Amino acid sequence: MGWYFQYGVAPPPGTTLPASNSTAGGGITWARWVSDYTGARLYNYAVSGAVCDNKIVYRFVSDVFGPFPDVIDETTSYIEDVNYVNSSTGTNTFYTNREADNTVYSMWIGTNDLGNGAFLTDSSLNGTTIPDYVDCVYERLDQIYATGARYFVLMNTVPLELSPLYGMEGVPGTLAASHYWVNKVTLVWCRFRYKYSHSAASKYLSDE
Repeated sequence: MGWYFQYGVAPPPGTTLPASNSTAGGGITWARWVSDYTGARLYNYAVSGAVCDNKIVYRFVSDVFGPFPDVIDETTSYIEDVNYVNSSTGTNTFYTNREADNTVYSMWIGTNDLGNGAFLTDSSLNGTTIPDYVDCVYERLDQIYATGARYFVLMNTVPLELSPLYGMEGVPGTLAASHYWVNKVTLVWCRFRYKYSHSAASKYLSDE
């Protein structure tokens, strides 16, 4: 997100950004950890705060005077890198060894789409529901597949109800409120917890 804060747009195609430990979680990302542990080269298009589609959930960020870049933007950046041609060499000098059998693709999103300020608080736009979010995810995977990707790691969403922000009051480590959710109250959260645990998401996924 730092690039967007500074320039307001995505990096140009073919741009390699340096690794950073300055993340929303306070340390290295899971993808960076896997890369360091296995020796695999990482191409990370994730932007902290992103949702799958800003037309489903809109999260304004003042630093860029608009929404966080969404996964549609991230996927577009990836495709532009796949199609990048260095004007000096006439070849793609960004992806020099991207083959169907040596590259793994993964997408881990959902908290920003499903949590506070999104589905959980009835904040989705245009009458959209969880199936619209799921469709958005798989449409992005279809786009990536069309570039020649064949190995995917499909990841579930994190169990929000076990995190400090979303946990029930009285549970050790749970936050009564924070600047991420300033109006969280016990009575309302009981309803949210029921909604989260009884949502149509699992039914929708299992029926496909």
